[in-house]
Amino acid sequence: MSDLLSEDEVDALLTDAEDGAAADADGPLPCDLSLINQRFSGWRKQLSLVDENLTRCLSQRLLGLLHKRTRVAVEGVQTLRFGDYIDSLELPTGLSSFRLEPAGSILMIAMDASLVYSLVESLFGGPGRRVAINSRGFSATEQRVLQLGLDTILEAVRKGWRQLEGQTLNLCESEHNPQASNVFDADDVVMIRRYSISYDGGSGELCMVMCSNLVEALFGSGHVEPEHPGDRRELLRARARDFNATVAGVVSGVELPLRQLLQLSRGDVIPIGSPEIVDVTVNGVKKFTARVGEIDKRVGLSIIHPEEES
Repeated sequence: MSDLLSEDEVDALLTDAEDGAAADADGPLPCDLSLINQRFSGWRKQLSLVDENLTRCLSQRLLGLLHKRTRVAVEGVQTLRFGDYIDSLELPTGLSSFRLEPAGSILMIAMDASLVYSLVESLFGGPGRRVAINSRGFSATEQRVLQLGLDTILEAVRKGWRQLEGQTLNLCESEHNPQASNVFDADDVVMIRRYSISYDGGSGELCMVMCSNLVEALFGSGHVEPEHPGDRRELLRARARDFNATVAGVVSGVELPLRQLLQLSRGDVIPIGSPEIVDVTVNGVKKFTARVGEIDKRVGLSIIHPEEES
């Protein structure tokens, strides 16, 4: 028996190999999630800054909405195929997807049913009881409250997520049934950042879902740098210079007996002195001394340096 293949057998094997390669080319490409996780982990500092700003801004805005102290905490980050993430969600879940322009990528904000139900309870003065999830869609009232909560979240995202400056968020999909969402393909790799929200009478989970190319566009270029303490101090100084303060000069005063004070009536004149040196207060606190003068027919104060006061 010969160990050599015949020419017909060789042609058959080559044909099978070519057909298999063509089938692989048409099918889904393999994706190594471990490599993507390693790449994302290199941006941990930048992502932690986003989380710090976002949680602070969201806590402040939810306090204004609910009039309750709200705790927002980062629960972790996952890298999954979108199909696997969708399969993990319950019905209903508030899914709102936004297209970032001019970036052209999608950002999805997911609010679980517990968060929506507890917001309804709090806004309508309920005791904060747990509402059973029975695989139904959101009612009209729940949808209005969901939109109110979403508007608050978007304000925090725009304020706290500085990497999105210059981007416009345009709503492209709103779904309550996770299986109906199609903004991503099932095999798209997405990064899910989970945030827990809790307050007196309610709690729930909020997720930010981004495709891998959006994460790479925001953080992979390296243009996002962590802030240094010195930079923050300079920022505070710059903002403080724009604050308004009440400046007043205490020209003079007089002491009157209570009996005489009670006898005052309209037209009475209280004589006071006209001191040369007066105190200057800033928001009620003495800060300078000054000489009284006149500027353009108006009373003015000339600040005296400390070494001149003697």
